[in-house]
Amino acid sequence: MDVNLLILKPHLSSLMFVMRYNLFQSLLTILLLFSLLTIPVLTKNQQDLNVSSIENAAFYENRHPIHIDSDENFLSIATENEWSGTGTIENPILIQRYSIEGISWLIRIQNIRLHFHILDNYLNTYSSQWAAIQISNSTNFIIERNTILNGTNGIVIYNCSNFSINENIVTDEYSAIQIANCSGPIVVTENSIYDCIGAGIIISSSHGTEENRLVLDNNTISDLRSVGIHILESVYVSVIRNHIQSVRQTGIIMSNREALGSQAAQCVFSFNLMENCNRGLWILASDCTIHGNILMNCSNEGLRLQSSSLENQSTSRNRISWNIFALSESYGVIIEPSCTNNTVLQNDFVHNGISPQANDNGISTVFVDNFYSDHTEPDIDNNQVVDVPYQLAGTTGISDSRPHENPYRNESILIINQMYYSDSPFNALDLMRIAVSSIVSAICVFILIVFVRKRF
Repeated sequence: MDVNLLILKPHLSSLMFVMRYNLFQSLLTILLLFSLLTIPVLTKNQQDLNVSSIENAAFYENRHPIHIDSDENFLSIATENEWSGTGTIENPILIQRYSIEGISWLIRIQNIRLHFHILDNYLNTYSSQWAAIQISNSTNFIIERNTILNGTNGIVIYNCSNFSINENIVTDEYSAIQIANCSGPIVVTENSIYDCIGAGIIISSSHGTEENRLVLDNNTISDLRSVGIHILESVYVSVIRNHIQSVRQTGIIMSNREALGSQAAQCVFSFNLMENCNRGLWILASDCTIHGNILMNCSNEGLRLQSSSLENQSTSRNRISWNIFALSESYGVIIEPSCTNNTVLQNDFVHNGISPQANDNGISTVFVDNFYSDHTEPDIDNNQVVDVPYQLAGTTGISDSRPHENPYRNESILIINQMYYSDSPFNALDLMRIAVSSIVSAICVFILIVFVRKRF
């Protein structure tokens, strides 16, 4: 064997290993880039597929609208249409697998005490002014896995109790789900609401109790021209784990109507993600818990507390903790005048557009132990607390006396490192550069190997 080749053989093996590693790295990067770029497209296409598949499924029966106005009428229609169920809790009457189209109410039910389920239907109201599903003065029902589109209101419920609205798709409506004058227990969960002109979910003049709350859980709301979730004059409502994005107005608003003089209170807002909204969360209420939410990329502030102009109706005693207020163009939090005794503690304020990142104009507000990305030193005694208080904006002149040196939540660290985005943890353009660089590097190594082999 050629002496030169013997000398180069170890180096040649190393070059082969580098070439294989670079090719593997390139392939892995390309696959990752492709998956990230296609996720949003697949999600939207899947939504369209769900609508199309339900509309065209062979087991869906076309029929005229359903109107029911009493228990006796319900049993008669159920018998006539051979619906299963007897109306008991163990054996509810099922209205299912229908395709109903029209310019009026498609399913209208009132004055019912029997147990019933409305599930797996396709409802198209052709831009009419009526609701696809309207239920009033009734109890003990479930609305589940329906697809509703092209109307003024998707689902309207009033004067009802003990019901749930689950896993429905509502699109191209004015407002998707409205619940008024109802009482708990009520559960609205895992619904997909998008491309609506008005609000996603409206809860008005409704009440739960500490044991039987009104629960809005794990709903996905996107691409609305109005509000994601609006809670009006309601008490004991829990809004948890919802994802609200690309809403032109406020992600979640809780308000009172001054003409009626009532006030929403005792509500919980926890672990919601609100992004790319005009404002993340707007509260005109008292005794609420706001915990564990992420409010980011808002064109205004992340959270606003504001009092009613009515006498003795200030926004008071709200506890705001362990939230992330990030990347908004204005403040992370604004507290308006006349708000009293609100507490803001152990939150992460990350790279919001205005510094200081919080603005307080209230009365007896407490800001303590929060993290501020623009105020992380000095900490001479290494106790994880910045030695200099964080001065807030606003008329009160207060400061956070114990600004935390480090973020409380891992998501905040990712945001700070510019590795957290709404749809993926990486910047697609950066991944493309990495992929191109890796491919060029692999090609160069391959050419070098071929040259060495031919030369020796």
